[in-house]
Amino acid sequence: MEQPSVIASTSVLMVILAATRVLGFVREQAMASVFGAGSLTDAYVVAYAIAGFAFAAITAVIGSAFLPVYAAMRARGEHAEAARFARSVLALTVGVCAAVAIAGIALAPVLVKLFAPGFEPEVARVAVKLTATLLPAAAVGTVTALTTASLNAHKIFGLPAVSPLLQNVMTIIAIVMLSARFSIWAAALGMVIGTVAGQVIQMPALKKVRVISGTGLDFRSDAIHKMLVLSWPALLSSVVGQAYSIVEKALASGLDEGSLASLNYAFKVSNLPVTVIAGAIATVMFPRLSELAARRDADGMSETLAKATVAIMAILVPAAVAFGSLSIPIVRVVFQRGTFGEAAVQTTAAILSLYAWAITFQSLGGLFTRAFYAMHNSLVPLVVTCISTATTIVVDILLIRAMGAGGLALGLAAGALCSTATMVVLLTVRHGIQLLSRIILPGLKIMVACVVMRFASDWMLSRLPVRDGGIMSAARFAMVAGASAAAYGLCLMLLGVVPVGEVLRLARRKVSRRGG
Repeated sequence: MEQPSVIASTSVLMVILAATRVLGFVREQAMASVFGAGSLTDAYVVAYAIAGFAFAAITAVIGSAFLPVYAAMRARGEHAEAARFARSVLALTVGVCAAVAIAGIALAPVLVKLFAPGFEPEVARVAVKLTATLLPAAAVGTVTALTTASLNAHKIFGLPAVSPLLQNVMTIIAIVMLSARFSIWAAALGMVIGTVAGQVIQMPALKKVRVISGTGLDFRSDAIHKMLVLSWPALLSSVVGQAYSIVEKALASGLDEGSLASLNYAFKVSNLPVTVIAGAIATVMFPRLSELAARRDADGMSETLAKATVAIMAILVPAAVAFGSLSIPIVRVVFQRGTFGEAAVQTTAAILSLYAWAITFQSLGGLFTRAFYAMHNSLVPLVVTCISTATTIVVDILLIRAMGAGGLALGLAAGALCSTATMVVLLTVRHGIQLLSRIILPGLKIMVACVVMRFASDWMLSRLPVRDGGIMSAARFAMVAGASAAAYGLCLMLLGVVPVGEVLRLARRKVSRRGG
């Protein structure tokens, strides 16, 4: 894929993902306004985590092993074989997901006890029922993850990205229209309907690329065997990663009521740039990295990874600084309305300021993990996940007594830093990817620009204080954020950070073409 095509695909995907995350914020705002940070929200958070846990292993196989094998087959011109492979994997995924959903519903009481041993009996009963409701949605969502990967291999990014957008829309509508009658069950119902709708809209495109059309399945092909061989480290990695989720929820369930909800709200805010920006870049780069790896083009891999890394740093480092220094105004504007009061603002903002330390490392870790998967090396991500999870759990246990939920946020940051640093070293030593030499200077320039941005935001905030979640406060915050972003962007241009210069040159080229 040529550079303009990469930027165009990434831009389209970022716009859709941004719309999805905005709607995700609206969904969280609706949840916070209607249900607050209390026991019902805690129950929903645990049920949602259990549903994700049940299908995490299958999702890991799709993300790590399916796309590289499928993309490599297409790169070799084996289009008929690739289509048959995709259909076979889809059939297997549907069958396994159905079995897992049925087993999960039967074991829901045990799973709730495992994830939230500190819940009161009534809250636990609600969590069990919500788990049984959300598991079928998670099964459909896992199938959608596979079909999304199939379409991404065909350089179709926009349509699959609309699926989670629909999920948010349906959940918001359900909360607004049905919560008075069905309470927290309205959110679960909206999630189910939205997930199904997200799969349905992909069907025409899947038929066009022959993933659900054509005849013939082959469960014994070499491609299936290779995918399974590649997938076992990812399966173990998923199990290890989910162990952290269990430990985190178990630890948080013993804290004050609403701690799980505050952790969830803070994480959703901090995860916005990770999914919208880093997620878009990594998603678009994954097929490209798989093609370069199939051709054993180490120089191309180094260049592509370095550009993606600098692009992520240029946006995610200032986002981390902003979320750390502006956590209280951000939480006020996003959540403070309805039953979400001042105490919830302070608790959630304190956690957000600590989650901010993880943003950049999580984003780069996702990109580097895909680089290893593209090179058909799923063992390194497994080892790194084990190290990262162990680090996170140890830090969680050490800090939770003194810092409460904030200790869990810092534990995540420590684990993310550990995993990212380890992957950079292994990319260089094991695969000859020359990354550090290409990103150190741009990284230093980005840090300088962030210092300027921090001074600008502090100065603006002292003159335009954000005191609540009202419209005027939101307008003041928008001016503070806009001025800070402008100061940062101006510094980047003056310092000559490469990705910004390339984007500006492409923009000028497009304007000149339209003018001509």
